[in-house]
Amino acid sequence: MEIPIVSTDDIPVPPRDMRIRSLDVAPFADGRRVRLTLQLSPFLEAPTIELELADSAGRVVSGATIIEGTETRVTIVLHLRGACPPGLYHARAGVEYPDIGQVAATDVEFSIEGGT
Repeated sequence: MEIPIVSTDDIPVPPRDMRIRSLDVAPFADGRRVRLTLQLSPFLEAPTIELELADSAGRVVSGATIIEGTETRVTIVLHLRGACPPGLYHARAGVEYPDIGQVAATDVEFSIEGGT
């Protein structure tokens, strides 16, 4: 008989203990799309995930909302709106629940080369 050993990092947590483990950003060479990979702690209740890309002036150039996401690892490609010159950008991710609001957030700076 085998007894499975579960890492304490993999035990599902209640909404107030939710954490973002990582947010990885990978701009495409065309300068028009960005791949985001978000890793969350395991959860007991499905969260709402807010994703946003903003330029260095804080203008939102892309975003997405995932309502009651079911996976702890999410990969999504966001398309940039309008003319987005090369430069520094910010990727923001937030985890929230309707009853308690935002429980976790992170921000990653990245640069876009080339593009339009």
